[in-house]
Amino acid sequence: MSTRNPPVIDHLDTELIRELETDAAQTYTDLATKLHVSRNTVRSRFERLQTAHVIRPVCYVPPEVLGYSFNVSFGINTQPGKLEDVANQLASWSAVHTIILCIGRFDITGGRALFRDRSDLLDFLNHGVGSIAGIRSIEIALQLHDVKLSTGVLANLPSPTCDPTDLDSTDLSLIRELQRDPRQTITHIAKKIRATETTVMRRMQRLKDKRVINIIAATNPFLLGYDGVAAIWMKADLGKVAEVANSVASYPDVRYVGTHTGSYNIIAWVIFKKLNDLGHFLNDDLGRIPGLRDIEPLTHLKIVKSSFRYLHE
Repeated sequence: MSTRNPPVIDHLDTELIRELETDAAQTYTDLATKLHVSRNTVRSRFERLQTAHVIRPVCYVPPEVLGYSFNVSFGINTQPGKLEDVANQLASWSAVHTIILCIGRFDITGGRALFRDRSDLLDFLNHGVGSIAGIRSIEIALQLHDVKLSTGVLANLPSPTCDPTDLDSTDLSLIRELQRDPRQTITHIAKKIRATETTVMRRMQRLKDKRVINIIAATNPFLLGYDGVAAIWMKADLGKVAEVANSVASYPDVRYVGTHTGSYNIIAWVIFKKLNDLGHFLNDDLGRIPGLRDIEPLTHLKIVKSSFRYLHE
C-alpha cells in the first residue's frame, strides 16, 4: 500500500496495535475485554488494519534457534536507474528477509540475510548479489551479537530471549505453520502437520515457555506517521564497541542494536515521529557517547521486503 494516502489511525486503533505488538495470538474476545469495546469492533478494526498493511501478525523465532550461524546486513549502491530493479532481485532471494530503499551512504540497506554455513553465504555473495546487474558497490557486515531487539513500534518490548532447546521434526513443522499464519486455529494446524490437537497445544505451550516462538504484530511505521525511520551504521573505537553499543541501546526510540564485523562495527535501527527528532538524536544524543567516532545514517524511504518466515518450504 502506498504511504501517500495512509489510513486514518485513531486512539482505539493505536491501543489495539499496541496490544497486538505485545501478543498477536490474543483472541478477539480477550482484546475486546481489555479495550472495553465489542468483539465485533475489535474484529473489524483488526481486519481493516491488516488489509491496509498497517499490521501483520507474525511468528518471530530467533534465527540461531533454527540453525542459522550467519546473520548478515549489507549496504548497496546501485547504478543510475537500477535502484528498484536491484532491490526487487535481492528481495526474490528467500535468504534475504529485509530490503529497504534509503537515502545516505547506501541506496539500499538489507538485513536478516540468514545462512546456515559458510558455503551458503559464499553462494549468496557469488551467485546472489554477484549475479545482479546494476550493483556498483556493496558493504557486508556480519552480525556478532544482538545488543537490543525490540520488535514493536508502539510497544517498546524487551529483547526476545530463548532458552536452549532441541527442536524435532514436529516442532519445526509447527513453527513453519505458525510462520505461515500465526493466528490459524489449533485444529487447522493439527490437520496440516498430522498431529493431535493435544500434541499441538502442548508443543506450542512448550515453545512459548522457552520463548522460542513469539507471536506478535509487525507494524509498518510509515503508515503510523513515523517519518524519522533509519538504520545507522556506526564506527566505535576498538575496545569501546560493547560500551558504545549499550549506550546507543539505552535510548527508547532505538529498536535494534547489534555489533558487527567490518568497517562499521555497530548497526542500529531507530524510529522517530519527525525528521527533526531523528536529526536531534544524530547530532546531539549520539554526539555525547564517548568512543563513537563516525556515523552513517540511512534514512528509510520504502520497505521493499520485511519477512519473518525463516523456515523455507
